[in-house]
Amino acid sequence: TIDLNGEEHMDDDNSYPANVIRNQKYSIFSFVPVCLFEQFKYFINLYYLVISLSQFIPQLKVGYLFTYVAPLAAVVFLSMLKEAYDDIKRLIRDKELNSEKYKRLTPDGVISIPSSEIKVGHLIIVEKDRRV
Repeated sequence: TIDLNGEEHMDDDNSYPANVIRNQKYSIFSFVPVCLFEQFKYFINLYYLVISLSQFIPQLKVGYLFTYVAPLAAVVFLSMLKEAYDDIKRLIRDKELNSEKYKRLTPDGVISIPSSEIKVGHLIIVEKDRRV
């Protein structure tokens, strides 16, 4: 925070969250499990999975395994590609927003800082028609 006499000091306990935007839905480690869960929570995908798995049992086999597995694999693969593309777009948009420059008023004058470095107590100059 900035005291009335102009001296700046920050709390050491970091009790406030960082001013960083994160809209990503997945991490590198959670992408495959979460995507598969999202796909198979729908009845139709789960039904095709069970039917495809039943084709491994010789007594239940009706046709070629490929004709059951390929459509399901294609749908799941394309859905995962779309989710990956959307998540990468969110990551890029977040980086742009987190690196946007703002003017911070300090006792030494005005300095330019990225939005991700703004802390509680910083005095920011807000300009007309600027995203806050």
